Amino acid sequence: MEKMFERCKLRSQPIEMIYMSEKGLVTKRTITVQDWDTYMIWGFCHLRREMRRFKRSNVLSLMPKVFKTRIMEM
Repeated sequence: MEKMFERCKLRSQPIEMIYMSEKGLVTKRTITVQDWDTYMIWGFCHLRREMRRFKRSNVLSLMPKVFKTRIMEM
């Protein structure tokens, strides 16, 4: 997880995250990681359109966001 945070922060590459709130609500988030420590992740949440913090213990899955490119036929 640490290496993925480093790589995505360096590239400004968003991360797709499945996150469970304290109330048990599960959401899919896209975040751009700014910082992290043992317990928290800080980043820009594209769903809420603001800086947010997330408990690492509530993260169910993480994956770098992959953008699809279209190939135009000539």
